Amino acid sequence: MFTEPIWKGPKNLASEKNGKRFVFQCSKRGLKKEGISMKTYLLICSILFLASPSQLRAQALKDLNQVEIIVEDPNQIARSFGITTEVLESQTLVALKRDLPNIKITSNPALSFVHITVTAVEAGNGVSVHVSVEVVRPVRIILDDNSEGGKTNAAVWSKGVLLDGPVYNMGSRVRETLSNKITDLAADYFRQSGR
Repeated sequence: MFTEPIWKGPKNLASEKNGKRFVFQCSKRGLKKEGISMKTYLLICSILFLASPSQLRAQALKDLNQVEIIVEDPNQIARSFGITTEVLESQTLVALKRDLPNIKITSNPALSFVHITVTAVEAGNGVSVHVSVEVVRPVRIILDDNSEGGKTNAAVWSKGVLLDGPVYNMGSRVRETLSNKITDLAADYFRQSGR
């Protein structure tokens, strides 16, 4: 049963899929949907949005010569099975040196960087973990009238994976997944660079 809503706006969020209506209700205990916690549901939805294959431009990785590794601090659940910032930085460094030996890895701020994010939530008797790898580079913004509107940083390459399972082997699965995503990055880099 739900308690009194915590905001004065709409009390329900509704969604329809295949003719079925799903209703989520917000309360002081959080959002809930029948059967799963809303925290898990929102993580899965956001992961599907973030992990959808990016439309790579043919030149997105071309002439990438130097990167910095930036790792978001893993949450407490991820740290509980051994996934720390240091572990992710080390795994990424080794994978980049192995798969992309010609790219200089710098600890100084660089224009381009590899961005690693690992987020975990408890799911039943195990955990669900999202591993995300992005390459962020400076890009030019082209306005609707075809003039240049300035520059910004944007993800030009992005891959994400949702892992689900018991806690006991999740640390090794996350490290293996991260290594595999860096290999995917290297393959796309070599395709685009013609090397």
